[in-house]
Amino acid sequence: MTVAKVGGVCVLRDAGDIVGLLCGHYLRMGLARVAVVDDGSTDGTFEFLSALSQREPRVLVRRVLRDTFDQPELMTDLANSLIREGYRLIIPFDADEFWNVSALALKERYRGRPDICFSGRVVNFVQWRSRIQPTPWGLLDIRYRAPSLVNADRQSISAFKYPFVCIGYRKIGFKTSREVDIGRGQHHLLSGPNEMDEYEHEIFHIPLRQKSELAKRALNYEPRRASRRLSEDESWQSRFFREAMLAGREDELWSLNSADRHGALNSDQGTIQLISDRRLQFTLLASWAYMMTHHGGLMWRQQTSMRQRPNQPKKSSSQP
Repeated sequence: MTVAKVGGVCVLRDAGDIVGLLCGHYLRMGLARVAVVDDGSTDGTFEFLSALSQREPRVLVRRVLRDTFDQPELMTDLANSLIREGYRLIIPFDADEFWNVSALALKERYRGRPDICFSGRVVNFVQWRSRIQPTPWGLLDIRYRAPSLVNADRQSISAFKYPFVCIGYRKIGFKTSREVDIGRGQHHLLSGPNEMDEYEHEIFHIPLRQKSELAKRALNYEPRRASRRLSEDESWQSRFFREAMLAGREDELWSLNSADRHGALNSDQGTIQLISDRRLQFTLLASWAYMMTHHGGLMWRQQTSMRQRPNQPKKSSSQP
């Protein structure tokens, strides 16, 4: 069901393995507009989005080519363009984030609340250790989430004491008729509604979709973020991945942040048991079914292009 004047905004780069599922999810949940900025992808993401926007009027895409990561500005511009068009409820999201709520539920909850901010608690789901490179259906069998650990912060994660996937944080959405200014990472508003709903929604998040994401974060994302970093805490994650990769700790980092065959993480603090949770799997399967029903040819071509990429490892027989 499409609910008018509820929109989503996203800035992404090189997300070819997940972009179809991402769009399917937000179209299926009823957003009247899914506005995306492609930040210079080279893996077919922009081509997929362009083709989808020609078939699906709710999808709007534009491309920027820059040598720096200007996410706050791009997100803010996207959100304000929707607000000027009459959209009142706005959900910002990244390429690996799936808000677990429908547009109708948001509209009903915030009916009569003209200016309000709301939050989503990030729930980190963990990929199997055998997933090295992106494959057509490699995201559809994720069945564990990581516990959110109080001691998992920048210092302890950078010291390899705790897994990156155990960090906890929140993102924001909002309802307003006034223009806003979105802070980096969509964790807060610099200007906009002051009232915050006490209720927390959930955001299903896949922080590391496969082992190759480590190199992408380190060598693709970090160089474009480094020049814009204003403090040690800002965008520290990509710097951490870069330092770990350059130190030759890729395998150790992946073992720390991926599920073994028993559904556990292996850390210096001992084995961390993951939590069985099939909700992301059901969400992604529903998204895949939606896209295959409405845009099957496009999804099939995207999956076929992934199968044809070189150096794709075969699926392990010991793990899903």
